[in-house]
Amino acid sequence: AADALAAAAAERARSAAEPTRTLPREDPPLVDNLLSANQRAYAEDAKRFRS
Repeated sequence: AADALAAAAAERARSAAEPTRTLPREDPPLVDNLLSANQRAYAEDAKRFRS
């Protein structure tokens, strides 16, 4: 009887569980993660010289 009661309580807890709520976020751009700070600075300088 105790096992059946525990199983019923566990089932109620499972059915009441909800996913964790999180705030929406955008993934960071992959290009920024692949380039070092010096590479990004060089690319920005090159863009400025071209224009």
